[in-house]
Amino acid sequence: MKKFIHISSILFCSSLLCVTTSCNDYLNIPVEAKEPVKTIDYTDMSLADEILMGAYSHATSTAGSWSRLGINAVRGDDVEKGNPSPSDQYTLTLFHKFDYSEAPTYWALDGAWNDEYQAISDMNEGIASLEKFSETTTSATDKATIVKYIAQIRVLRAYEYFLVSRLFGAVPVFTKNADKQGLHRSTFEHVIQFVISECKDAAGSLDNIKPNQATPKGSVTRYTALGLMAKAAAEILDY
Repeated sequence: MKKFIHISSILFCSSLLCVTTSCNDYLNIPVEAKEPVKTIDYTDMSLADEILMGAYSHATSTAGSWSRLGINAVRGDDVEKGNPSPSDQYTLTLFHKFDYSEAPTYWALDGAWNDEYQAISDMNEGIASLEKFSETTTSATDKATIVKYIAQIRVLRAYEYFLVSRLFGAVPVFTKNADKQGLHRSTFEHVIQFVISECKDAAGSLDNIKPNQATPKGSVTRYTALGLMAKAAAEILDY
């Protein structure tokens, strides 16, 4: 019996040692599929290109999903929801009739808030990162490119604010993620004025061509900024 207990104790200690060693080994494995911030090479302009493409990806996913298009489009006279069945997103039918009684519990509105503010936060980070590229490079060409990239993201971010304000009215506005804590909602008019101001400031740094003439095709241009500025102004009856 004593021999059995002695052997069991040895096996238990050995197992504990193995588990402890395994856990330590596992915890010490570097995080995969994520580049540590300290390793970013701010002299590598290809990384700046990726930041810009990330902003476009956010804008496409938040504004282009079927639920966002449904929420924004059915409130006008030009779009019908389609299937009138109560079991098929009937809340959109109510929205088309300007009946918002079920809006507080509608899942797509919650998704719109979360996704659009996530996009805004990521665009804030993108602009901050691009500013570091501009501080690092000595190339006048690269600096001019960064200015254009930042202008494009500012217009995309303004578009996100335009969308979220049209859904929720008074919403928080911030351009630096460090300022997110303790924010209060801005009035709808303030948000729209922010959109107009951002587009106006960014327009001068953008190519004065149509988006279908830009490289890559469909990129934000001065026409995009001025178009969004006009739509925002119409929201507050500033014609």
